[in-house]
Amino acid sequence: MVIIPLYIFLFIFFGALLILSIFGFIGISHLFTTANLSFTSFIVTFIVFALACFTLYGTWSLLQTTDWQLPVKIFDASWFGGNNQSF
Repeated sequence: MVIIPLYIFLFIFFGALLILSIFGFIGISHLFTTANLSFTSFIVTFIVFALACFTLYGTWSLLQTTDWQLPVKIFDASWFGGNNQSF
């Protein structure tokens, strides 16, 4: 039986957030280095960052009551046996 704590998924989520923020900063730096500072690029950048902020806020508000010490069963050999009690 393979069981991992739920907070491992939180660390994976933080890693994805780190990658997202790195790409966001690269995108902003490309806007400034190419001098593409038009009104359209500003609006699109603002919309992308606003959607990212709303998504992060929604995720934060939904995950406040989560018990991160809860175990998650990844694999159990009894799933392939005759006495499967999980259904």
